[in-house]
Amino acid sequence: MKNKLKAFTLIEFVIAIAITAIIALWINNISLNKISESQKVWIFYNKVKWNIESTINYSLIWKSIDSNLNVPKYWKININNNSAGAWLWIWEINVSYWNSSFSNYNWFSIKSPNFYSITNIQCSDIQNNKTNVTTVDLLIENWNIKVENCPNTDEKMIEFDVIYKNYTKHLKINSVNNVIN
Repeated sequence: MKNKLKAFTLIEFVIAIAITAIIALWINNISLNKISESQKVWIFYNKVKWNIESTINYSLIWKSIDSNLNVPKYWKININNNSAGAWLWIWEINVSYWNSSFSNYNWFSIKSPNFYSITNIQCSDIQNNKTNVTTVDLLIENWNIKVENCPNTDEKMIEFDVIYKNYTKHLKINSVNNVIN
């Protein structure tokens, strides 16, 4: 009587390990894609927040002196939600040299593809009475931030949502104490 040895051959063992590794990599890749998608809203949120904070800092140190040695008096940030549905949305910072005409300051431009947007822009006052608006301007002179285009002159805070696909981050700017969170 012959004894048959029932065991895996080396080739069968290598194939089983390869299939297991492929399945593990596939499952890991699915998890990493979800993480990277949710991180894109944080990247966009940080770009917007960095733009506002850098504009304030540039205003404080008189950055962007032009060729005639003019120093910017005002920096203006226009925050609008007209980007919903636009294929390319652009965030721009504008500079004014002691007059009311503004020119674009290209260092701070954010050009975002289709899935990025800013929505739910609200002006609010100290009592937290909120008003929805489609566009608002932050006018920065040195350390002072003025909120423009709000219906009520008592409204000193603005809030808006930064969105990437279905991920949302909320940003709030208080022009009274210059806190951005």
